[in-house]
Amino acid sequence: MDHVRVCEHVLTRVLDIPEYGAEKGRPWFVVTLHQFMLHFIEEGGLKHVENVAKELKLVEKLTTNNPDIVIKAILTLRDAMPSPPCLKVIAMLLVTIDTEVEQCIISYLNLIQKRKENRDKALVTFVEGLEDRTAEIRAGACAALAVLEASESIDQLVYLWQSDLSPFVQNAAKKALLAMGDVGRKAFEEAQLSKHGFQGIHVHK
Repeated sequence: MDHVRVCEHVLTRVLDIPEYGAEKGRPWFVVTLHQFMLHFIEEGGLKHVENVAKELKLVEKLTTNNPDIVIKAILTLRDAMPSPPCLKVIAMLLVTIDTEVEQCIISYLNLIQKRKENRDKALVTFVEGLEDRTAEIRAGACAALAVLEASESIDQLVYLWQSDLSPFVQNAAKKALLAMGDVGRKAFEEAQLSKHGFQGIHVHK
């Protein structure tokens, strides 16, 4: 693993920025010793650097163009929970890669769902993913929430369908809502009426 990349990634955590060099035109950042010390104390010391290196290695495997490597990386997780950034990448693959990988991810998420603690953590990560600046991650988060049958996220999915500027994400949010049974379908139909200015009209079937 490239040590420079690890250091850059740690720096993004210290500064709480989306990625290294995110602020275009600004080639440098000021980091105080206090910021570094506080960050490492909160994250568990040097073990944090090791964890970041493992995280980057997993992301590299997940984002390769080789489906076999991606599937092997996911299977290696078994029912363990990776870091939130890795989990968001896994969700993204639900909408950006081939069917075999998609089925592997669905199986993995079904394992996650069996343990409430893991499901709750995944739910938080995917709901956060709905606000990610990358459209593919937002769409992937929608798909992952559908797999988890996360009816708790219906309001967020409705909002995303109504307000996201990406048709790709809007479609993913719609699919997720319709995949959540009668409750999700009803929420989508009501949002559809509201979006077109027909609030207050009730459709009887």
